[in-house]
Amino acid sequence: AMKKASERLGIVYTPTEIKLNNVPRTCVDIVSGANHMLVLDNKNQLFAWGSNVKGQIGINDAQRGPVLSPVLVPFSPGNGQFVSSIAASVESSFAIVSNGSVYSWGGNSQGELANPNIADDVGAPTRATLLAGMNVSYISSGFHAFNAYARTESGWFGWGNNAYGQFGLGITGTHKSALKPIASPYSNSSIAIVSSGRTHSLYLIESNIMCYSLFSNDPLVCSGHGTCTASDTCNCESGYSGYDCSFPRCGTAYANDPMVCSGHGQCLTVDICLCHQGYSGVNCEIKDEGYLFASGDNSLGQLVDDNFGLPTISRLIPVQSQVFARSKVHLVAGGQSHSLILLSNGTLYSVGLNNYGQLGDGSLTNRVLPVPIGPFGGKAA
Repeated sequence: AMKKASERLGIVYTPTEIKLNNVPRTCVDIVSGANHMLVLDNKNQLFAWGSNVKGQIGINDAQRGPVLSPVLVPFSPGNGQFVSSIAASVESSFAIVSNGSVYSWGGNSQGELANPNIADDVGAPTRATLLAGMNVSYISSGFHAFNAYARTESGWFGWGNNAYGQFGLGITGTHKSALKPIASPYSNSSIAIVSSGRTHSLYLIESNIMCYSLFSNDPLVCSGHGTCTASDTCNCESGYSGYDCSFPRCGTAYANDPMVCSGHGQCLTVDICLCHQGYSGVNCEIKDEGYLFASGDNSLGQLVDDNFGLPTISRLIPVQSQVFARSKVHLVAGGQSHSLILLSNGTLYSVGLNNYGQLGDGSLTNRVLPVPIGPFGGKAA
């Protein structure tokens, strides 16, 4: 005996073969709404099943109860035309005909059916008049979406719910009576695919002219310092070089030249050098140097002050290093209780606490007088 519909509803936990009118058929397209399914077979016949609460099955059933197995949707566009593809949104269904026309049925609370002459839900395929003459090739809508997109010979268009700005137009609202053009924000590009969620949309944008994954009119293309003239071909503005115009020029050298900024700095932008410590000048050409002074605790000789044989006397005011009184110093660095001194002639010294080998002299012995360090005979690299 045939079971009642209420007895046959439930959750199916294993894959189940679906038969279309018990006739062997080949499915060529299948789409899902929130709770209904559409299938297009190889004979261009349309089948549907599932929830029919809004008439989305398309069989014009006044009762609109659930349809538990595939039924043939009684729709034929006539004049030798046929259904070429299908789409579904949360409670609506769409059929694209071979001549580019569109028919829709089901829920219409947000204008999803693209027919402003219809205010209510529709239980049978009806012409989507907003898309008349548009030569539609594809419709995209999500199974939780109350809107849809159509790809036409004139580009992409959207209609229905836009409450969250998912059309990307800079506005919100519901568009029931007019199509909204959906275009790429970049010139020389086009939208290839649109996918709609309930409150958002995703776009795939393609272009024949891009430079290193950026569109030709992106403000950051060619590092913002050139023009993308062909695929991965940047024409750099004056003062910049490199395949993507990322190297500015400082003086006569570009940022990727090891001798830029006299070899003592980084070229940030055209003719602007950020000099390394110990160098200054427009092109980092000036080597900073002077005579060493120090003050404070000197219990371990970190002030580099021999003080006539008393190298651990602390100082409350800066005093000149007696050890290097006749030597110009280029760089200094202070640690916890040790010091490093780089002379202008390139010799590197250390002095003070050495409990972790921080003086670099190969020992753990504290030094109250400077010792040369480094594997270069005391010469800094």
